[in-house]
Amino acid sequence: MTTVTLQQVLNRTVQTVSAVTPLAEVWRQMEVQRISCVVVLDGQKPVGIFTERDSVALVASGGWRPGWQESEPIGGYLHEPLVASNLGMDIHRAYQLMAARNVRHLLLVDGGGALLGLVSEGDLLHGIGLEHMPQPHTVASAMTGKVVILNENDSLLAAAQVMSERVLSCVVVLRDGSPAGILTEYDVVCLSRQGGDPAGLRLGTVMSQPLIVVEAETLLAVAMRRMEQANIRRLVVIDAAGGLVGLLTRHDVVKALQEHYVELLQATVERLEQDLNLTRDHLQSVEHRLMERSVMSQVNDAVFVVDMASGRVVEANEQAGDLLGLSQSELLERHCHGFAELCGGAENWPAWAAAFAERGIQTEETRFRRNTGEWFPVEISLRHVSDGERAYLVAVARDISQRRRHEARIRLDREQQKALREILEIGIGDGGLRERLGRCLDRLLAVSWLNLLPRGGIFVMDCGSLRLLAERNFSPEIQASCARVALGQCLCGRAAQSGKTEYADCVDHRHETTYPGMTDHGHYSLPLKAAGEVLGVLVLYLPVGHPRLAEEQEFLEAVSDALAGVLRRDRVEQAVAAKEAEIHLLLDSTAEAIFGIDQHCRCTFVNHACLEMLGYDTASELLGQPIHDRIHHHHADGRRHLAADCPILLGATLQEKRHGDDEVLWRRDGTPLPVEYWSHPVLREGKQVGAVVTFIDISQRLAAAAQLEHLAHHDPLTTLPNRALFQSRLSHAINVARRHGTRLGLLFMDLDGFKHINDSLGHPAGDELLQAIAQRLSSNLRKVDTLARLGGDEFVVLLEEIDGPKEAAMVAQNLLALLHQPFHLSGGHEVFSSASIGISLFPDDAADTTQLLRNADAALYQAKSQGRATYHFYTEALTRVANERLQLESRLRGALERGEFVVHYQPQVDTRDGRLIGAEALLRWLTPEGELVPPARFILLAEDTGLIRPLGEWVLRESCAQFRAGFAAGLPPISLAVNLSARQIEQRDLVERLRSVLEETGFPAHLLELEITESTIMAQGSQAASVLSALKSLGVGVAIDDFGTGYSSLAYLKRFPVDKLKIDRSFMRGLPQDANDVEIAATIIAMAKSLKLKVLAEGVETEEQLAFLQLHGCDAYQGYYYSRPLPVEGFLELWRKQQGRQA
Repeated sequence: MTTVTLQQVLNRTVQTVSAVTPLAEVWRQMEVQRISCVVVLDGQKPVGIFTERDSVALVASGGWRPGWQESEPIGGYLHEPLVASNLGMDIHRAYQLMAARNVRHLLLVDGGGALLGLVSEGDLLHGIGLEHMPQPHTVASAMTGKVVILNENDSLLAAAQVMSERVLSCVVVLRDGSPAGILTEYDVVCLSRQGGDPAGLRLGTVMSQPLIVVEAETLLAVAMRRMEQANIRRLVVIDAAGGLVGLLTRHDVVKALQEHYVELLQATVERLEQDLNLTRDHLQSVEHRLMERSVMSQVNDAVFVVDMASGRVVEANEQAGDLLGLSQSELLERHCHGFAELCGGAENWPAWAAAFAERGIQTEETRFRRNTGEWFPVEISLRHVSDGERAYLVAVARDISQRRRHEARIRLDREQQKALREILEIGIGDGGLRERLGRCLDRLLAVSWLNLLPRGGIFVMDCGSLRLLAERNFSPEIQASCARVALGQCLCGRAAQSGKTEYADCVDHRHETTYPGMTDHGHYSLPLKAAGEVLGVLVLYLPVGHPRLAEEQEFLEAVSDALAGVLRRDRVEQAVAAKEAEIHLLLDSTAEAIFGIDQHCRCTFVNHACLEMLGYDTASELLGQPIHDRIHHHHADGRRHLAADCPILLGATLQEKRHGDDEVLWRRDGTPLPVEYWSHPVLREGKQVGAVVTFIDISQRLAAAAQLEHLAHHDPLTTLPNRALFQSRLSHAINVARRHGTRLGLLFMDLDGFKHINDSLGHPAGDELLQAIAQRLSSNLRKVDTLARLGGDEFVVLLEEIDGPKEAAMVAQNLLALLHQPFHLSGGHEVFSSASIGISLFPDDAADTTQLLRNADAALYQAKSQGRATYHFYTEALTRVANERLQLESRLRGALERGEFVVHYQPQVDTRDGRLIGAEALLRWLTPEGELVPPARFILLAEDTGLIRPLGEWVLRESCAQFRAGFAAGLPPISLAVNLSARQIEQRDLVERLRSVLEETGFPAHLLELEITESTIMAQGSQAASVLSALKSLGVGVAIDDFGTGYSSLAYLKRFPVDKLKIDRSFMRGLPQDANDVEIAATIIAMAKSLKLKVLAEGVETEEQLAFLQLHGCDAYQGYYYSRPLPVEGFLELWRKQQGRQA
């Protein structure tokens, strides 16, 4: 037998998270990557593992709350992982370790404890290999015969509780009496991530369907291959008549292979025994021929060999004796039906043995009885063997007591902590005290491990006795007799009087309170104590004879402490509320702010309106404080205001009434509060003891006046200076600059693509973006500079006292960089913006405001014509350029109708073998004079005028038709890449137009690839994502063109449904000499591979560049090294030659 080690099957790609990662994110990763666990690391060391089974247990525990999984950290739901460091360990030994802990994952660490990787049952399965399994070996021999079946109307919560309690990986769901679907642990993970209430989800709507079935007599290897092909871990097993007979899981297959490993050991021993028997002349008995102890000792578990006829143990290893507490000689005198529960006793042994002989193999959990009589749980694997004369049972058993206790303890601890936390949260939550305590009782009575009757109540101390405040399931007789309970009366009164827990397992002499029809029951009566004072009593009903359990009472006393805290908190809140209501009743009845001062000008009282206007939370922040120092310490212009000069305080010293409407008080946060005030002296027996000051807020009155003034000179949306104020400031600045001989800079700025944002996201989003842009730009300019909005998406910046063009250029670069950063709008949209900037200088370019603005506007247009997102200085040549542009635009408008456009094709080649795999369609303008106008001269103009849309559609239709003709001529299918412009992406009917072109030309959709620049995708955000998804639905491919020149973010790429990245030609020029280009190109290729995207390099011109791409695994390339763009005739010739070479 070949030894396979953990080193050979180790999976080093492990999904890891931190302990603070929210459950929702963990479930998302498990769902998306279809993984059964995540590992939690502290640094590089694993500290916990969270599996699908843990997810089921978490759902089964209850306590669902809306949205809780979004913020609940994973750290509280981990369990300790099984860890090993021996990479040379045999995988069969690893399986034994995993089976002993009842886990499906083994973590491998290095000598320092750092995580190396993970081994799952699936890895063990691939390591052992189905090819070693003897044939025929059917599904029936490995399947689990016991199938748990639930109804489609059962809830997800009920299913999770069954799966958790019985440690099941799935349940089968019935509909109309027949199996219709299955709910797996992975399904629970996916549903948990979605956040729905498990109690409200019906299995009929969430189960996986249809069922994937396999017949019981199917070869096991065939069934396992079917599971791998379908990427599932279990199959439903049916008989020849279609009836449900069991389940086959990957776990069952691994068990079967492990048992086969034991069989191989047995076969080896039997072969050695046969050789030995030949030399001993068949003198030894069958018992001595089965196996040697040296072989059985290799197995860590207990191994028994049992005579099938009598049930007597004929051989066993030392571990078997240790398991039962017997010596070797004692064990060989025992019968297995005397200590193994599954055999059913001596009288049932023959029938059981006969039934097992037909099955031949069995694995299940049962109980063994030790020599002391104690029963304990075991996991046992059974196999029927024979030497031709006698039949034997080989059993491998493992004690799972510790695992059971550990699992139960963890479940209990989690449920206790969860219940306590939720009871406390309910107690201090919303609603009245009676309602909150009632819900606390509901939660306590729902604790599954407590053996309570569904009845209980909470009493509170009231006037020297207990008053029943909240109850659940009390009959009218109980409510009447227990409405008031005296101290010392009955168990509840005794608990309140003594401050100690009272317990009774039945109705005894301490139950003074009785009522007609009272049935026998037990009690826990627990005092609710806080700071040594009994505030109430919690009473719970028990079944008759229920024992007093220390762990149970400890938990209930912890609950009583939490409830006592709720009562104490409520009492304090009531007392404070009553006192505050008494003090503030009079003061808070007026809307005017009022405060009082004594003769030393210290604050003696304040009403709510005063606190609210001044921004204070409580009166204690002002009471007893020198009021002037707190709220009136400075004048409005910032000068220190002395208390001796305070007109408000004069009323406290001069017995004078005072009034004013031009004072400023200061709020707690330091902001001014303009007020109109009245100060009246307070006299006691003719002597002044202080004053009462009343004031009102006149901010709105002053703001209204200021607003009228502001609106006349500012933009109402952004509050920036408007055109009138800006021209006034510009005129003034020119006069100052002319007098002092200094320079001015004027930056005329127009936002790129703002109309698209306004149209796609709506005008409110557009307004919000303009406000955000104004805020960001103005906060990054000097105070001496002016930023104004002239209207729409036009802004202008006035730079005063600059040295020259260089300083203006630096400001323009800074503004463009600020706009390049994303803007996060309130609707959840992330928007990117850019701008074109025209710059003119005074006195270099103009001598007055009108000419300076006109020249900046001309420079702005030049910046837009150079590709946008840039700036340009004004020159006299711009006038000439403008005239040339008008002529070009006139010619361009008629060029399409006159048929002056043609399509050239640049081949795309496989980097591995140089095979032609496609071509990119490139638009060319051939004028009647024979001039071939380059795209750089007319594409931007076509976009500005809107002609790019009909041009783009013409290119798409023409290239599809030409390629379809090539296919019809017998040329091999290759892909066609066509560029889409930003304007085309904005078309509402783009998808329908594309569908029409494909139908008209008959071009196969899967061979069409639409190229969209990275900047276009980023600029249009979510709209681009939806458009690309719609295009993909037609079957076409999507590629990102010029990749690397924009954002190049892995996070952004995941948002868009793309198939290919095209590396921009600018990164090819320096390869392989330029280190920066090398790193960028290699990173893009690696990024594409990680996302399973194809990658194509543009602009490949040298053999060295091609070698670099081949070395790094780039899929394809295009460029002059292979071919320049060709007219259709030249490309068809190249296509035909390529066909000949391939043939």
